[in-house]
Amino acid sequence: YRWPETTVPVILGVLLPSVAIALVGFVDDIRPLHATLRLGVQIGVALVMVAVLGPIGSVRLPGLGDIDFGQAAWPLSIVWVVGMINAWNFMDGSDGMAATGAVVVAVFFASAGFLVSSPVLLLGASFVGAAAAGFLVFNWPPARVFMGDVGSAWLGAMLAGLALVPGAERGPEVFGALLMAMWPYVFDPLLTVV
Repeated sequence: YRWPETTVPVILGVLLPSVAIALVGFVDDIRPLHATLRLGVQIGVALVMVAVLGPIGSVRLPGLGDIDFGQAAWPLSIVWVVGMINAWNFMDGSDGMAATGAVVVAVFFASAGFLVSSPVLLLGASFVGAAAAGFLVFNWPPARVFMGDVGSAWLGAMLAGLALVPGAERGPEVFGALLMAMWPYVFDPLLTVV
């Protein structure tokens, strides 16, 4: 058996940074950390993810065609990761919302991974979706257990990182489809901030 070429980048660029975010979230759930410290860690994690996996160079959106980010690829990729970490954290305020969204997005990601023959995207998204579905049993309204920052920030980091997975499968049309799957988690926090 030969491991996919993306195995090491996914471990270094998705799994380990997501665990770092979960650890910070765990500490924050027990003893609230200053927002500046959390943001600094999130930016550091995003830098690691983008350095290992590469930035989002372009995206293909329906009706708009290919949008090439050029020099803005790095900053936009960092904003993508930090934004998704915080978006999932924002959505965790309602019972079952973050876990349900993660299951839906993970099913879409896994389907995309199957269609483009990406075992990393297929399996990674399947594991994230299964974890969220298992948690959802206890988090369904009325929730008996809450996700907290440890879970919600981890979900955001994992899904943001999986969308950056390198290789030929990450064409502009694939990232565009993944972006559309996560659109509610892009639009709602953005609207809230505006």
